[in-house]
Amino acid sequence: LPLTNLERPEPADPKMMNPQVLFNHIREAQEDINAKREGVYVLRDFHLLNDTHAIKRGLRDLKEYPTRNYNPIIVVSPIVNIPVEHEKLFTIVTYDVPSKKEVERLVNTMARNIESARSKGRDLKVPTETERKQLVNACLGLTFNEISDVFAKSLVRYKELSLQAVMEEKIQLVKKSGVLDYVIPKFNFEDIGGNHAFKEWVLEVEDAMSDEALEFGCQRPKGYLALGIPGTSKTVSAEAIANKWGIPLLKLNMSRIMDKLVGQSEQKIEQAFRVAKACAPAILLIDEVEKALGGIRSSNSSDAGTTARVFGKVLEFLNEDTGVFTVMTSNDVSQLPPELTRSGRLDAMWYFSLPTKDERKEIFRIHLGKTGKEVTDELVDTAAVASENFTGAEIAETVKIAMRKAFKRFKEDGVNAILPEDVEDAAKEVIPIFKSSREKIMALEAWAQGRARSTNHLNTSGVEESSDDQLLGDILQLER
Repeated sequence: LPLTNLERPEPADPKMMNPQVLFNHIREAQEDINAKREGVYVLRDFHLLNDTHAIKRGLRDLKEYPTRNYNPIIVVSPIVNIPVEHEKLFTIVTYDVPSKKEVERLVNTMARNIESARSKGRDLKVPTETERKQLVNACLGLTFNEISDVFAKSLVRYKELSLQAVMEEKIQLVKKSGVLDYVIPKFNFEDIGGNHAFKEWVLEVEDAMSDEALEFGCQRPKGYLALGIPGTSKTVSAEAIANKWGIPLLKLNMSRIMDKLVGQSEQKIEQAFRVAKACAPAILLIDEVEKALGGIRSSNSSDAGTTARVFGKVLEFLNEDTGVFTVMTSNDVSQLPPELTRSGRLDAMWYFSLPTKDERKEIFRIHLGKTGKEVTDELVDTAAVASENFTGAEIAETVKIAMRKAFKRFKEDGVNAILPEDVEDAAKEVIPIFKSSREKIMALEAWAQGRARSTNHLNTSGVEESSDDQLLGDILQLER
C-alpha cells in the first residue's frame, strides 16, 4: 500500500500491557460459549517479556489445547528470539526490505506528488528520469519508512529528492550498527604506483557490474582476496576502488563482532551483513582477515565454536548475490582456512608483491610530486636504486625523511630542492621489512606462485636479486 494510506495502530490498552491479564482475556475469548469471540491478537516486541516461566507456560496453555473459537496470535519482533518451549507453536514469516520494483513505484509516486506541488506554487525540483533511476539504486536496502523519512528530510533541506540525502541516511545506518565503520576514501589509483595487472582487472570488473553486462548474462562480481607483504597498498587499493566507482566503503571491525556472551557474535555478524546489504552497491573491507578467522581449527576447544560459527556466516554471505563487493586482505595466508580461498567464493586472489624497479620509480614520482619540489629523472633513478626491496609504504617514509634532510641542508646552502644524496641518505635510515622478516616474505612469495595472480605481471617471485642470492634461493627451494 502507499505509505500515505497506512493507518496508525490504536494505542494498546494499558491493562493489556500485563501479559497475565492479556492471557486471561484471550482464554476467555477462546472458551466463550454464549458469543463467538474470534479475533487476531498482535503482540508487539513480545520477545522482551517471554523469558519468565509464567509467560512461557501461559502462552503454551493458550495454543496447545483445542479451543471453541479461533484466536490466532501474531508476535511482531525485530529479531528472532523464540524460546525452545515455543518453537513448535510458531511459524516464522520474514519481511524483507522493498524490492527494486517497489522502490521504483515509491520514487515515481513521490515524483508525481512533487510535480503536483510545483503546480500549486511550491519551489521544488522534479527529478528527471535519470535521477529517478539513481535514486532507486541508492534507496535499495532501506525500508519503506526509512525511504519516506529521508525523502521528507531531503525536500525540506534541498528542495528536491537528493542522492546526497540518501547517502547521509546510509552513513547514519552504518554508524548506528556499531559493528561497521564508514570509511571516506582518501586515495585513488593515481596515488598508487605499479600494480598494473590489478588495475586492468578492476576496470574489467567495473565494466562487468554494469546493467548492460548483467543483461548480457555476466554474473555480478563478488570481490577478491588481497595477499601480500604489509605496506604494499592492499588496503589503499580498496579505498581507490571505492573512490573510482563512487560507492560507499564499509570496514568490518571484527573486534566488535566477537563477544563473550553465547550467540551474540553470530547476531552481530548477521547485523553487519544486513547493514552492508542495505548500503549496496558498496564495498565491504575485511582487513587482515586471518587475525579474525584464522583460529577456526581450534574454535571448538578454545571458544566453544564461536569463531567457527562466525566463519560460517561469512561463507553464507559470500555465497549470496548481495550487490556488495567484498575485499579481504591478509598478510599470512597460511592461517586462512581453505574454504575461504576456494574458487567461487571470490572472483580472484591477488598477490601484492614488492614493487619492481620500474614500479618504484612510479611510486617515487607520486610521493616526490606531492612535496612541491622539482622531480628530475636523475632523482627518481637514484631513489629507485637506493630503495631495493622497499615496499610502497617504506618508499613514502623515505620521501618523508628526505624532505627533513633537504630542509636541514637548505638552511646551510640555500638550495630549495630535494637532491639525490638526500634520498640516498634517507633510504639508509629505513629498515625494510624484507630484511627484518626475510624468511616469512620468501615463504609467502613461494606460496603465491601458481596460487595467486600477481599485481605486477610477474609470474615468479617479485623479489629482486640481492647480495645473498644463495640464501634466498635455498629458502625458496625449501618452501617449494
